[in-house]
Amino acid sequence: MGKKKVTNRLFILSAVSYFISAVSIWLIPVSERAAEATGSVSYVPGILFWAGLAAGIIFWAMAFMKCRQTEEYKKIKTPSRAGFISFFTNKAAMAADVLLAVSLVITVLSVFIRMNYILSLGSLFVLLFTFHLHYLLNGRVYKYLKSKRTKNPSDMSEEKKAFW
Repeated sequence: MGKKKVTNRLFILSAVSYFISAVSIWLIPVSERAAEATGSVSYVPGILFWAGLAAGIIFWAMAFMKCRQTEEYKKIKTPSRAGFISFFTNKAAMAADVLLAVSLVITVLSVFIRMNYILSLGSLFVLLFTFHLHYLLNGRVYKYLKSKRTKNPSDMSEEKKAFW
């Protein structure tokens, strides 16, 4: 399996792990009710949150380690900034950044204004997940995964050179 394919799988596993971490927000009301009956269930959201966060970081670090030695990544690295300080670098990142901003506003408003509990939890879920998507999708690893391999004409046969 090629480096790009392995890096892509690790990147997806990182995003899924961050999603699992964000899903733990939805388990808080369930664990509060269940904590009255048994105390052990109340630990599930915390364990899920931290396990998803740790797995997301580990999978992202593994994806970074796979791609950082390639020439394609080195070309991307020089002109671009780190993902957490970049905004709107591609369509997917634009969607994540807009959702991040909207969910941040709703979450802050829910602190000061009495809102529906489900809406507050939903905005916190979206805020948490899009925060991680922000730096994943604006980052260099994603740019590496989306970069097209440029073929060197000297590596091609004479037939392919004619069409190139």
